[in-house]
Amino acid sequence: MGFAIVLQAVFALVVVVVAAFFGRGAMLSAAAGAAVAIVPNMIFALYLKIMGKPSVTRFFIGEAVKVAVVIIISAKIWQQYGSSVNALAYWVAFIVALKAHGLSMLRSTR
Repeated sequence: MGFAIVLQAVFALVVVVVAAFFGRGAMLSAAAGAAVAIVPNMIFALYLKIMGKPSVTRFFIGEAVKVAVVIIISAKIWQQYGSSVNALAYWVAFIVALKAHGLSMLRSTR
């Protein structure tokens, strides 16, 4: 799970750097979108590490909490800064960070 979060952070950083070419607002919006994807995954990873024996129930509880955290953080960002958020940069960073997590599954664990 740690590799997935590191990969998300690397991909997010690339998107934030590219967004910086379009202005400070785009860069901050991309950083916010990336954070909305990465922070809940970090919480989920910590939850799985802290919980001893793995179980399906714990996994789905963790996923439900992760989705709730994404919704809450997104709502707060859009509520507080909605008019100044660059939607394209925000959503591109969010989606790229989420897809980077999926790419981490292609890594061999041998």
